[in-house]
Amino acid sequence: KSVSGTQHLYDLHQELIESEKDILESDTNLQTMEDKVVKLNEEVGRLEREKKMMEERKLYLDQKHLLEQKQAWLKFDNSREEALNLKQQKKEIKVQLAKAKKDEGPVKEQISSLDQDLSRNEQRRLALQTAANTTFRHYSSAHTKAEKYQDQIEDLQVNLTEIDTIHRRALLKV
Repeated sequence: KSVSGTQHLYDLHQELIESEKDILESDTNLQTMEDKVVKLNEEVGRLEREKKMMEERKLYLDQKHLLEQKQAWLKFDNSREEALNLKQQKKEIKVQLAKAKKDEGPVKEQISSLDQDLSRNEQRRLALQTAANTTFRHYSSAHTKAEKYQDQIEDLQVNLTEIDTIHRRALLKV
């Protein structure tokens, strides 16, 4: 202040001091800024990799979701086809059942006829069995009587032979 006497020079001097400080600081700031830029570039690179990974993850999740939807539709289609097949089989079985019932009528009639024939034959067999038993009893009774009469006849013949023998002896004596 004392040298120049003007305020302007003093201010200019102060500005120069400030500028010198700024230059010195700017050199340090420049290095710091360069370090920050390097760090920021590294951070940007890392963030870009993370962004890429997130985009890939989102893409994979979208693909997974799409595949899950496709799988659900495939299951639905398979279930629908199976239901249609079962419905067709049900129709075919109903037709077969109706045919079997239709064919069953004559068979039932034939079975009924055979049952009636069997019943008649069984009754006839029982009647014949009863008649055979009665006939066998009569035969047995008659056979027993015949044996008794045969025994009586033999006894009488023996007696007659004895009488005849006695009669011949008596005639010979007389």
